[in-house]
Amino acid sequence: MILSFSNPRTTAFFPDWKMGNYLVECRFVVEVHPTKGYRLLRYLQRFGREQKTPKSSRWNGRCCIVNGNDNGVYLLQRTRYGTIRIRNLNPVSNDKGIRNFLDIAEPVQKGTELYESLLTLILSSSFPREQS
Repeated sequence: MILSFSNPRTTAFFPDWKMGNYLVECRFVVEVHPTKGYRLLRYLQRFGREQKTPKSSRWNGRCCIVNGNDNGVYLLQRTRYGTIRIRNLNPVSNDKGIRNFLDIAEPVQKGTELYESLLTLILSSSFPREQS
């Protein structure tokens, strides 16, 4: 099955995120910094209390959160090297933080039809446009 993506956005909220034996509230937010770039933050709320510091990914190129046609949630992120990474944000084994979310494929190389369609999704998220 070939994945297709829709609904690009910079925030996502899940009221029943699976974390171990518990269902917690989870909020993903794309953070932007003028010199460092973009990164993803994950906030969890267990038993009515939000964690003190969010888990975060590394600073990199522009990114957005999208839905897949398999009902999964994915992060599309443009790297410094001109490729696009597709990362799985589904709660398979998310106990070690965002850095351990799986890349579901090799980075998509520039110049392909898939690259252009993914780049269009990333640029259609609600951040101001950047220079290509």
